[in-house]
Amino acid sequence: MNRRKFLNQFGAGALLTGLPFTTLSFKAHATNKVKNQILRFGLVADVHKDLIPDANQRLETFIDKSLNTEMDMVVQLGDFCMKDNKNKDFMDIWETFKGPKYHVLGNHDMDRNPKKKCWISGVCLKPIIPMI
Repeated sequence: MNRRKFLNQFGAGALLTGLPFTTLSFKAHATNKVKNQILRFGLVADVHKDLIPDANQRLETFIDKSLNTEMDMVVQLGDFCMKDNKNKDFMDIWETFKGPKYHVLGNHDMDRNPKKKCWISGVCLKPIIPMI
């Protein structure tokens, strides 16, 4: 048996062996077994406040839908806005969601400031995990 044929057969066998256990281990909704509550969260990505003119309107739409559907938390996945005082109105829209809010910094969030400066007070993003 040549090397390529061996690796193909080995890979297929390994996949088929683990597949039934993997598919059985996931549920469609995350639930809390004690209270049997569903965790609902909203995700938004690539709003690009500093690059796309209708960013405020798109963020307002996201926040409104998150409030109307009673999300437990919201998470933005990067490329949100740069740390700049001109973005205060944009951050004010974000702050209208009163539940937990989390950020993942994207490359455009740090175009004008390094990562550590993005997390200092002012018009900034609150980190999903603290800086070490």
